[in-house]
Amino acid sequence: MLQSFTPKPVKEKLKKELTVPFQLYSAFINFQDSAVTPPSGFDKDYGKGFGTSSISAIGSTFSYGWKNATTNAPIDISEEATGNGNGAGKNRLGSSYNSASTTEKLEGTFIHIQGNDISGWENQPRGKEVYWELEVPNGYIEVTLSFGDKDIYTDSRHTATVEGYSIIAAFAPQSKEIRKATMLVKVDDGLLTINGLGGFNSKINYIEVNEIVDDEDAADGILTFTPQSKNLSLIVGEENGVIASSLSGAGANAVGLIIKDDMHADNDGLANANDWISLPQNFSTGQLNFAVNATGMQAGSTRNSTIIATAAGFKPASFEPSLLITVGCSPLSILPCDQLLREIPLNLTFNGNGDGLPDANGTVIGFTVATPHSGSRLSEDKPVSYLGVNGYEPSKININNENLRLTATKGIATLKENNQVNTLGVALQQLSANFQIETKIIQVTMPASGDPQAGINFGFNENYYVKLVVLNGNSIQLKREINGVAAIGLNNDATITVQNLDLTGKDVILRLLINTNAQTITATYAIKGNDFITLSASGKDALDLPSSLIAGRQSPVEVEGASLAGVFASYNKASTAFDATFDYFKIGEPTLGITTAEETLEKIKVYPNPVQDYLNISLPKQTSIQGLSIYDMQGRMVNTYPSETVQTSAGYRLSTGNLSAGVYLVQIKQSNGNTSQVKFIKTR
Repeated sequence: MLQSFTPKPVKEKLKKELTVPFQLYSAFINFQDSAVTPPSGFDKDYGKGFGTSSISAIGSTFSYGWKNATTNAPIDISEEATGNGNGAGKNRLGSSYNSASTTEKLEGTFIHIQGNDISGWENQPRGKEVYWELEVPNGYIEVTLSFGDKDIYTDSRHTATVEGYSIIAAFAPQSKEIRKATMLVKVDDGLLTINGLGGFNSKINYIEVNEIVDDEDAADGILTFTPQSKNLSLIVGEENGVIASSLSGAGANAVGLIIKDDMHADNDGLANANDWISLPQNFSTGQLNFAVNATGMQAGSTRNSTIIATAAGFKPASFEPSLLITVGCSPLSILPCDQLLREIPLNLTFNGNGDGLPDANGTVIGFTVATPHSGSRLSEDKPVSYLGVNGYEPSKININNENLRLTATKGIATLKENNQVNTLGVALQQLSANFQIETKIIQVTMPASGDPQAGINFGFNENYYVKLVVLNGNSIQLKREINGVAAIGLNNDATITVQNLDLTGKDVILRLLINTNAQTITATYAIKGNDFITLSASGKDALDLPSSLIAGRQSPVEVEGASLAGVFASYNKASTAFDATFDYFKIGEPTLGITTAEETLEKIKVYPNPVQDYLNISLPKQTSIQGLSIYDMQGRMVNTYPSETVQTSAGYRLSTGNLSAGVYLVQIKQSNGNTSQVKFIKTR
């Protein structure tokens, strides 16, 4: 691609006004083959090692020549070196050289400054990575370099760095195109150093070097990629992807890009690509998207390259993209399908040990799957790191201090809004016995409106699930969706919601009980270390459990009959994201002592109900009580009673006169650890 270029302006040389004559250093060197005589006023360089050639200037001798970039030792890349073919220096004018003008001679000869990019030169001296140096006085040096090839070849990206700064942005030449550029640099070590960094098969024609007194225009720009490296993982069969980085450099105009030492030839001379990554068609500072092609790559295949950006007067910037092809179990996981299943009981403590999906830093999180979404990824939830596992976005997952922190995504799985990201979990099979899913959210913090939520998700896709969540920072909700259908509202056949809870800044434990025998779904919760409370509202404390929810994934069948259990966080219709921090995640047998309201009422008698001043409680014989507590419907404990202080011959008698009118729960903690709850109404 042809890049426009405007050389960085350099002021006219200032003469030193001294009482005695004073000379400024200058050097003029033509890069060519050894056979021809250099143009008048120029010395010759045809590829000899540093120290074998020199110029005379300001009464002294100054050496120049080539060095090995690996060893920094002088190296001969001319035809005089053993096994070096016809050398790195070229004369494109042939027999017409002697009759050509000075300009034609200067532009018609060159040296390959990057012979390491030329196929067939690999084992020859000229095929090594080299650089060129010239002894100069310390101070400010004006350099003019000419680039190009007077033949038809266009398999180059011409540029060079002088004292670490690009003199011209790497450009794709037209046939027989020559460009030259001038730049002022500062030299501190007595050596003017030139290399091909940022170019590909770059060819230099000649150099003009002049000592300058003024330093106002010395090169000082810096290009920077952010990030400087980035990996893309694709699953076998995924053919395309994108790796992005942002290039910055205030004042940079024309920008050149190359893939270091690895650009492929095409009909136009040189493609802006290699076997896996392509440069963008148009580029400047700002975000650059590098297209990835993984066609035909097998599991375990890796690729890595170095992309170099150049601009006149700027230090080049390097970006290191890489690619990994994984086996994966699309669309559920980047892990192989045989690594997704987990057994009950399960206890994830998020300590970074074991296995599972990685977080943003590569630390394993324990969860093995991410529920895919059918809707388009929302712009707020990008990037998409894995096209074949679109429900997984590691950049928003972090393991820290043995906690799992999810940055909430905007997408949600509800009815037709199927774009929820990072519904993380494990795969379970053969769920015939009752089981309980539990997690703890640390210091709940989320917006107070817009239905942001975080909690437990159980099901097998975005249309078959039940979730138990903290909602809006002040509610706890149990919600079910089957075959993409769910009732709208807070309390109905598919939803139970307890509102007006004081949850912000508090730890909340959520328990979801799947009763396969009774075919019910119930939930309990505990706030700030208090006792567990059954989730109940509008006289309902259980949802029906359809058999389809337990049957698991049938199509596609990555893991036959698998159900998925885990956690998620979504800020949904709220305007800002939040972080949800999970302390642990457990799946096991139902916790001893939590009973449904129906079971409780059969065994415990509470009267009178409604009550005014005293509530009587009658228990089955041989029942030993440790304590009794009363909670309001916001989960707050309002009274607690040691059993011995309220025991009577008929049972227990609790004073309720100080309670405001409303609905309450009396919680009865037995000595064997069982806990039962019964709802009652307090009147005035």
